[in-house]
Parts: sequence; C-alpha cells; structure tokens
Amino acid sequence: MMRRLLVSVAVILLVASVAYAAAASLNVDGGVVQAGSGSVGQCDTDGVSVGYHVKYDNEVNDFVVDFVTVSGIASACAGKTVAVQLTKDGSAISGASGTATVPSGGGSVKVNLSAPAKAADVNDVHVAIY
Repeated sequence: MMRRLLVSVAVILLVASVAYAAAASLNVDGGVVQAGSGSVGQCDTDGVSVGYHVKYDNEVNDFVVDFVTVSGIASACAGKTVAVQLTKDGSAISGASGTATVPSGGGSVKVNLSAPAKAADVNDVHVAIY
C-alpha cells in the first residue's frame, strides 16, 4: 500500500514538473493591451444625418438604394473624405459602399455607392469622416 502511495505521488510530481517546464519554455511578448473609447480628433462633434435615395430597378425587379446623402457636416470637415457602408444585420452589404469629399463650408454630400443595394436589405449605415 505504501509503495502505491509513493508511486502515485511520484507520478503527480512528474506531471506537475513537466507542465511547469512546458509553461516556462513559452515565449510571451508583453505588449501593451488597451481598451475603451475616446475622441480622436473629430471634425464634427454633433453628428450627421443620413438620407437614402431609393428607386425602382427594373433589372432586379425591386427597390434599391443607389446613393446616400450625408448632411449636417461641420465646416471643419471641409476637404475630408466621407465613407459610407450600408449594412444588413450588422454585416456589410457587398458593393454598397462609397466615398466622397466634403465640400468647403461643410453641409451635405452625395455618396454614390459602388453597387446598389436592395432597399429591403438595408437596416443600418456606417459613416466615417477622415
């Protein structure tokens, strides 16, 4: 009985030392990990409005969004790029994106999409000004 106990303890110690040695041999690069949110030099602090242009497309026999109007852009954003991406259930709709340049004085800008999206599929839009 004593011999079984000693063998069991020896096996446990052997397994523990192998696990420790394996963990000690791992290379860990301790880079900086960060999370959160904050301002990153915004040119428009009060947000923008978005309007969809919907038309009937005979090729797909359905209503589509073919461009988006982004309005209420601050004059501080003049000359910057507006990027738009239409989404469905949190995922980008293929081709339903585009960019345009904010005119001097800000205001509104028409963003043509690379490809129209079925209007029924669109349930969100992401806008970035950079």
